[in-house]
Amino acid sequence: MNRNNPPLFFLYIFNLLLILSCSIENKSSFSSSFKIITDEGNSFSIDEPLGTLKLSAIDKINSKSVKGTWSVNDLSIAEINSKTGLLKAKRNGKVKVSLFVSPSSRMSKEIVISHQLIPIANNIVLHPHLNAVSMTIDRADLEAINKGEFDLRKLTHPIYNFFEDDFDFIFLISHNYGCPECPYAGRNTLVKNDIKGIGKPLYNSCKKFGSQGKLQSIIHITQSRGMTNGTALHELMHRWGNYVLPSYSFDSQGGQKRDYSHWGVSSANGVLGGFELNKKDTMTMNAFKANFSKNPYFSTNHNHTKYSPIELYLMGMIPKDEVPPLTVYSGIKCNPEVFKKTGLFSSDSTSTYTINDIIRRHGERIPSYHSSQKTFKALAVILSTTSNPIRKNEWAFYTEEISKFCASENNENHLNFYQATGKRAELTMGELDKSLRKAPEVSSR
Repeated sequence: MNRNNPPLFFLYIFNLLLILSCSIENKSSFSSSFKIITDEGNSFSIDEPLGTLKLSAIDKINSKSVKGTWSVNDLSIAEINSKTGLLKAKRNGKVKVSLFVSPSSRMSKEIVISHQLIPIANNIVLHPHLNAVSMTIDRADLEAINKGEFDLRKLTHPIYNFFEDDFDFIFLISHNYGCPECPYAGRNTLVKNDIKGIGKPLYNSCKKFGSQGKLQSIIHITQSRGMTNGTALHELMHRWGNYVLPSYSFDSQGGQKRDYSHWGVSSANGVLGGFELNKKDTMTMNAFKANFSKNPYFSTNHNHTKYSPIELYLMGMIPKDEVPPLTVYSGIKCNPEVFKKTGLFSSDSTSTYTINDIIRRHGERIPSYHSSQKTFKALAVILSTTSNPIRKNEWAFYTEEISKFCASENNENHLNFYQATGKRAELTMGELDKSLRKAPEVSSR
């Protein structure tokens, strides 16, 4: 080429640019002929925990399906099935999803992912509703917890590494839909008592569990449905009772046994047991009939029973003047099958206790109901394993259960804490991000 000849030089440059332009057009022509679509129409986002988005591609002209290989640029935020185009969210952020049709043809689309589980530690995540966390533990540890053979401090200390000392109660909920090997449905591990007059000595074991003084007790629920349809109200009451009266119930043969920390065969008629006596059906001087229409003599009762007056007094919710006398039956016998069906039992002795009798023995409740705590905060920790993780629909179930249990309104099927106290107290379990020692990633909520 002779550069001294300007017409030929510019003609060469023009032809070169034309060739490059055609080459680029050929490489991108197929890409511009198809488009990426989703099952959600024009929505290119995932905004629910562990949500999915089905991606596909069609020809712009004839709307026929276009096949290829799918990929995503950040596997820490989402993963995609390379064949089906199903995108699964992991955490908040943005990813670029690409469809490779041929070595020279591909198209990409940006997907926004929000409301995902928020990592707190390697085995702890916070749900975006901010009312529950999950902790992944070894299967052997979960089995030991369900049998009551595990040191709970191994769970609470890691929790306090990341959360402030804001909680009165910690609920540990085993991720089980059935637990036949569990010896109990729920258990309350008392951590401290700073209340006088409820039959318990004053003590404080908070630091052993990682708390600096706020934590009152740890409640283990052995089944997933235990918050609203189980033992939660019952176990909460063990924070305050029964430690003031002796009580007795039946063994498997119908004989008498001591019933520690419950009301047993008595007229207490609360979430810790007792019943309403059917006086008109009393057969003889020492034969009685328990009315089970509201509450069995000892049952978790699936959150259908309100706290009774003696329970509300011990909780600091009502004054002593509102507590009626209590009758405790001893020397009791029954036919277990007949008792279950009819409530008939016999008693050699009855003892009646007034609230003044209880106060003379244990002292006035301090603080009184005028200044007692009425608002409580709890942390719900769902215990799962790598072999049985919490799935999308299960997370939705847990967060709804927790919301119902701590709602300051009436539930239809099961009582929540607010209802059970006669609207005298509240239990909050939300806004957990405000209790974190380090602010989590919630900007994409």
